[in-house]
Amino acid sequence: MLFNQKEFEQKIDESELKKGLGFFANHKLELLSNLNSTDFYFLLKDKKLVEIHVKKKGDNILNYNCSCKTESYCRHLAATLFYFQEELLLFSKREKKAKPVNNKLNVKADFYGDKKLFEHDLFSKQESVTEKDAFNYYTQLIKSIIKPYLNQINLQESQAADIYHKILVVFPKTKRNKIYNVDFYIYLTILIEVSQVLNIVENNATHPIINLIKTCKKKLEQFIYKGLGNLEIKAWLQASIQSVKNVVYFNTEIYPFFISYATVVINNTNDLSQLQLHIKKRKESNRFADIKRKVVAEIQLSVLENELTGKNFDQRNYDFSAELPVALAEIQFCRKKHVAGFKLLQDHANKLKRNNINIYLNLIEFIIEKAHDLNFKKIEENYLREYFIFGYHVSLPMLNRYFELNINSNKNEATTDLIDKIKSDSPHYTFDKLAVILLHQNRLDDLITEIKKEKNKFSILNQIAIKKLPYLNSSFADLYVKQLINAIEAAKYPYFQKQVFNLANSYISQLHPDFKKEIVSIIKEKLIYDKYVLQYVLEIYP
Repeated sequence: MLFNQKEFEQKIDESELKKGLGFFANHKLELLSNLNSTDFYFLLKDKKLVEIHVKKKGDNILNYNCSCKTESYCRHLAATLFYFQEELLLFSKREKKAKPVNNKLNVKADFYGDKKLFEHDLFSKQESVTEKDAFNYYTQLIKSIIKPYLNQINLQESQAADIYHKILVVFPKTKRNKIYNVDFYIYLTILIEVSQVLNIVENNATHPIINLIKTCKKKLEQFIYKGLGNLEIKAWLQASIQSVKNVVYFNTEIYPFFISYATVVINNTNDLSQLQLHIKKRKESNRFADIKRKVVAEIQLSVLENELTGKNFDQRNYDFSAELPVALAEIQFCRKKHVAGFKLLQDHANKLKRNNINIYLNLIEFIIEKAHDLNFKKIEENYLREYFIFGYHVSLPMLNRYFELNINSNKNEATTDLIDKIKSDSPHYTFDKLAVILLHQNRLDDLITEIKKEKNKFSILNQIAIKKLPYLNSSFADLYVKQLINAIEAAKYPYFQKQVFNLANSYISQLHPDFKKEIVSIIKEKLIYDKYVLQYVLEIYP
């Protein structure tokens, strides 16, 4: 605990208190989010926008974090504490006057009661929901389902299943409303609300929550392509603003989906201005991301502004970024102009390849993902090859996909072609990439040939040796021992040298007794001057 909020005037410097009071009194402090009774997220307009997170329990201030990074208690914290004390200071809250609640549409926050009772209660209320109420009604309903899980670090499998099955209950079992598309509002609110639990769902592509999010995106795309009505457009704008206005939603990074499709959905400058204003207030949630999604969103909204007003969009500041082609291409994809989108990406990729290889790699990762999603197999194959050649490594999932795309071609020829390209054009870690590919394709003799040109590649050679069991000839034995001794010398310290020999023993112990005796004899001879390791070998092979 830092201090009791009733004592904050004694804890914070007087000059900072006055500034904090000024911010509060002049309505420069905005409560962005209060997910529970302890965590409060604020936005404050100082010389620049400042974000503050205060953790509070009862009257006790447990912790706080301010983006101003001041070491002592800052004026921004003071402003939030005046917010908590406003009744004592006779300030009124700056919340909008709440609209009367329609009791027949009210949803219970506690969603743990009898399932059949809940279903009956839910379905009877759904019959009364008009299209005007639909977005707010289903937002409240989905919130009630996920609220109990938001403070957890990781969801257990049973909890994730509980969320999933309860959300499925939301879809009416009765016939769809003929007046408006109920499903549109359900998918929209699921996408915006359930995205909050993505950070507590471990990186698992098959997780039901992940699949639910993907399904919602696909279904909403279908609605957009059919065309949205005025109230549906209004709901889309509400969801889009919510995805960027609230720092918690923004950090889930679901907003790129909403902003990209805003270029299709939004048709007036007032709605556009609202989105631009809220995007401007937000900070990039991940400074180290390969592609900065906030920049992509800003470019997309600028392009939309150009279309609606005729203003010129100056793209010169973004010419050698990955964000510009991603932003422009996603607009094309959202408008179902897939060929135009990939043409744009390829043109920018060629330019980046000559100027900045790292940005080029970021962009082609996006191209690969997009080509896979849209089933442009030839483009995906071409850029996987590019990534293997110019990237820093070859990952097994990407390699599996590459050969999956080459299913009808000669595997040996495809492998040889890829290896020749890496050898001739790759600027990075050529052997490591060749090793992954040759090992993957079980071309062990070719990999042995490459290892002969290298030093200290014992770990890979040991994998090959185990794969080639019970094969062993004198040439391979000599190479194996040479690489083993190099690895032991490189390890330097006795503990690590012992680990190297333990790895070797995973192979040696499986050899035919005659071969085992022969190779151990050579190893002992080579280790004659390394007493510690030799003693360890003698303990295992007296």
